[in-house]
Amino acid sequence: MTDMILQKGRKKNVDQDVAIYLSRDLTGESGVELGNYFGNLFGAGITVRYNRLSEQIQRNQKLRRRIMKVKNKIVNN
Repeated sequence: MTDMILQKGRKKNVDQDVAIYLSRDLTGESGVELGNYFGNLFGAGITVRYNRLSEQIQRNQKLRRRIMKVKNKIVNN
């Protein structure tokens, strides 16, 4: 799974989008810093992915529950 998260150039990489969203949400790191970790993505690309997933989370209750479940596991471990 880590390979999919760090894989560059793959469109619609939901695993990576969720990892970016949670990383930014939990750490508060800048898009540039996260971009360096996620395969040298541009900071703007990180922001676009974060914002897109944020909008999807607001509209999709099932997605929101799944992401909150993962987030709780991270925070509580």
